Amino acid sequence: MQTNNFPDFQLTSQQSWYYGPDETMLISKAIGYTLKIIKSGKAITKFGTKINSIKHGDYDQFFNVIKQPSQFMLLGSFDNGGFKIKDDNFSQSGGDCDVAMIIAVDNCLKKFYAECWNEYGDIIDNDMTDTVFNKCAAFEIAIRVQNNNLRASKNIPYDKSETFDLVNVIDELCSHKNIQNNERLILQNGRKFLNMVKHYKNQFTSWEIGVNAFEQAWNTCGIHNIRLV
Repeated sequence: MQTNNFPDFQLTSQQSWYYGPDETMLISKAIGYTLKIIKSGKAITKFGTKINSIKHGDYDQFFNVIKQPSQFMLLGSFDNGGFKIKDDNFSQSGGDCDVAMIIAVDNCLKKFYAECWNEYGDIIDNDMTDTVFNKCAAFEIAIRVQNNNLRASKNIPYDKSETFDLVNVIDELCSHKNIQNNERLILQNGRKFLNMVKHYKNQFTSWEIGVNAFEQAWNTCGIHNIRLV
């Protein structure tokens, strides 16, 4: 077990969420690190439920398995434009938007990140930089956030069964945002590379080619403002 060089995420909730590009945010770093664990082939049985819930954007389940206090915040409403103060009982299924959920699970993320680091330590990967791992994390989260929030703005109820498969989420988001088919395919290639990280099956002929395809998808997200903030 390696505990040296522990990432410095002892920040306030606002700092970990609001400052810097998507790939530098706490949630991107925490999930990027779990992707690194998965790619390394290390056993994740001990953390399987936690890892799967956060990387798939299931914040309700993540809350339930980590059990840390949520963050205080002021929330706006899609329905009436009003605001409410909230510091507990956050729920995706109850109608809280994904951005609120990500901020709310900030304390859970810190605990989860620390637990994983204490178990696995610093992992060296020769194919991908930490920045690419973090971008991979932010890529999936941002797509899910954007699509879920667009669904909410159109009064489409949150349904985990409809928003689990990233293939369908990308297609639905492209439809919502009128993204052309050639760019939809670029985004799907980004998803394909993410799957290569999670479940290696020679999706690309080399890691270098895969990273290049992913960077194209990342840039396409930027063009269409598919970002966490």
